[in-house]
Amino acid sequence: MSAVNTAGLLAAGSLNAADVLAATLARIDAEDGALGAFTALLDLPAALSQLNRMQLGGKIGPLQGLPVAVKDIIDTIDMPTRYGSALYAKGTTAEQTPRLDAAIIGAIQRAGGLVMGKTSTAEFAFLNPTKTLNPNAPGRTPGGSSAGSAAAVAAGLVPFAVGTQTGGSVIRPASYCGVTGFKPSYGLLPTAGIKCFSWSLDTVGLFASSVRDVAWFAEAVSGFALALDSLVTTTQKSWRICVPTAYPWGSVSPSGQLAMDTAIAALRAQGSEVTTTTLPVWMKDVFDAQDVIQSFEVWRAVAHDIDTRQEALSAVLRDYLMAASSI
Repeated sequence: MSAVNTAGLLAAGSLNAADVLAATLARIDAEDGALGAFTALLDLPAALSQLNRMQLGGKIGPLQGLPVAVKDIIDTIDMPTRYGSALYAKGTTAEQTPRLDAAIIGAIQRAGGLVMGKTSTAEFAFLNPTKTLNPNAPGRTPGGSSAGSAAAVAAGLVPFAVGTQTGGSVIRPASYCGVTGFKPSYGLLPTAGIKCFSWSLDTVGLFASSVRDVAWFAEAVSGFALALDSLVTTTQKSWRICVPTAYPWGSVSPSGQLAMDTAIAALRAQGSEVTTTTLPVWMKDVFDAQDVIQSFEVWRAVAHDIDTRQEALSAVLRDYLMAASSI
């Protein structure tokens, strides 16, 4: 059942939010030991207490108490934030539970969502991978850095999850895990209270099982009308779509090209007009500039951590930071 339909049943009283929450936590308890999507969870009494607070006054937001999981670089007052880093791992002296929620947590709660778990992330949302499995292909990567958020939705453990993206950390794991990832425009969702890899580039992104669900989630959390009605009611069956055939920053992998060709064939088969284009050479300059900005900012974002316990960082992150320090 879609999350939109589940929320409708909750609003109508046909489902009970406490029962949905209990079933969600029970399923995570049964399945996540093998999957590894979660790094922290509220227990049932704590989650029910949060739900009861949200329901005070008899009014709750459109999400109707549906469970939401968030990436473990997002501060939560009731669960530890570990950033996917050995430096902040469970049991270390640096492990900490924030004193304030990130702004996106408040936005979710005002919309009626219940934040009940933290999901795995690559170390400081960079490249060092998590141990999270891909629910649809356990021998393959779920993608990163928002690995746990995508995997949790793909496994049906939660209807919604939140991640972040600097370069591809929402859209990549969403595609690898076969769910819908939405990377919105900069500033639509707040980043305050999140350990950004690059404050100029990072964006809060959302995961759900379908386009309709993630669009509805985004509309509820952002407070902006995002043309959801036209998405749901459109009768248009064909579209004009332009696809690049070459990329100035590198070649496409054979499997990526096969996926693109398959999608193009399916679009044409249902009546869409697909044309091709070559991207201009100057776009490589944009790609290179992105790396310079990211490198400059991450050195400053993680400087305290590298000064404190450099040996606790992975080699791939440490080497990147050393190179970034010269910018």
